[in-house]
Amino acid sequence: MGAHVEEIWMTRIFVREPGGLGWGILRFSEEDAFVSIQSDYGNWSHVWPKRHLGRPSVAAFLAEVECDYAGDKMLGADRDVYDEERTVKWIKEWILECRREGAWTGDRAREEWELLGLLEERGFDAWCWETSIDDACGMRRERIDRSFKMFWDRIWEPHIRPELRRFAEQAA
Repeated sequence: MGAHVEEIWMTRIFVREPGGLGWGILRFSEEDAFVSIQSDYGNWSHVWPKRHLGRPSVAAFLAEVECDYAGDKMLGADRDVYDEERTVKWIKEWILECRREGAWTGDRAREEWELLGLLEERGFDAWCWETSIDDACGMRRERIDRSFKMFWDRIWEPHIRPELRRFAEQAA
């Protein structure tokens, strides 16, 4: 059985940040809603079913897509990464709130505060084993992959999104 080959026209948008700090190439097909990004921040791709786009064209859809949604689709399970700084901050706020409300004694709050050193030394899982906080695993905080977020903020928003809007307007 041989390979199936189709020639599909792709739109290509190439941008370089002023000063040469970064670059990105967006390729997309109006035919099958295939989207591919290559950049010095990373490489990602996704195929959206055209019937679900809710816009007259792929370009119009991409011109309005938000970072979190695009990240969900293009990075999948790799979209979010553990953020130790946010996690520690959240746990500290939780401990302070429990103490303020009187749910915890000063000794309990102090013990939990000291356990945060374990989190920073040996990691979140080790802390979860030692803490007495109910549902400690739910204290974990994450952030969107830094490379994708930097691409989005430095390349997509200022350069690619305006080009997509122009392209969509011309095609309409």
